[in-house]
Amino acid sequence: MKVDFGVTTSRIRTWAGPVIINQIVFGLVGVDAQHVLGAVRDKARSCRTWVDGIGKPEREVKADVELPELEGVEGSYAFCSSFAEISPPVWGCEAFLVRGDLVVGLRVVSGDEPTARQHLSEVARRAARTLAEVG
Repeated sequence: MKVDFGVTTSRIRTWAGPVIINQIVFGLVGVDAQHVLGAVRDKARSCRTWVDGIGKPEREVKADVELPELEGVEGSYAFCSSFAEISPPVWGCEAFLVRGDLVVGLRVVSGDEPTARQHLSEVARRAARTLAEVG
């Protein structure tokens, strides 16, 4: 399923500390946020490994990462993937939250998967609270 229509405006923020957190917020016109969420879910579920470029090591993908209950959102999905080409290797866990015509993408990057997952849960809770406050 391709998301190849519509118009979007986005804003990106990054925080660095013990983990790196990236947030991107898309405002959509002409495409349903639930459709975007479904496309992300389908792609993550269809991929177990992938290579970012020729000569790079395989990245492992873990689909269907559990998120806490997120009040105020209409849907969410998360997955994790390794960044094996970085030394030492790191993990990135990503969550997508939708409400109305907004999609919030979150990524937490850490030295290990359990830490990335733990921080992703908290970041997703905070993002959901903020998303719920949007008109």
